[in-house]
Amino acid sequence: MAQASHPLSAVDSAWLHMDDPTNLMMVTGVALLDGPIDVERCYKTFESRLLSFERFRMRVTDHRGSMSAPRWEPDPHFSLHAHIHRVALPSPGDMTTLQEFLGDLASRSTTPNLSGRCIWSRMSLAARRSLCGSTIASATARL
Repeated sequence: MAQASHPLSAVDSAWLHMDDPTNLMMVTGVALLDGPIDVERCYKTFESRLLSFERFRMRVTDHRGSMSAPRWEPDPHFSLHAHIHRVALPSPGDMTTLQEFLGDLASRSTTPNLSGRCIWSRMSLAARRSLCGSTIASATARL
């Protein structure tokens, strides 16, 4: 089925317009897993489960100052690989390093959502044995 452009709901529109550098409208979750993530399986799972909802393949357009309401529209350049990132946790890879890394990551996200920007991302952090061989999955969603 072809995706169609449609207006944001009133709640989504309010969330979008509250987003600014001093009030980032984003939700982040972190999960500590017992072992490594199979990357190919991860992509396939996201593709089959998450991308079955068209919203996750769309972007928001907002022409502030115009009379038109913000809209969901198909992202013509959508790539799952642009949303899922793998990085290694810096040495020594302990809980303090994890907390600092996530704090730094969040502090670099100080730009409000610009029209057409990615609305979600997922990051897998490869941890060292000091975190029991865990993989940290961090997911961020913003409108």
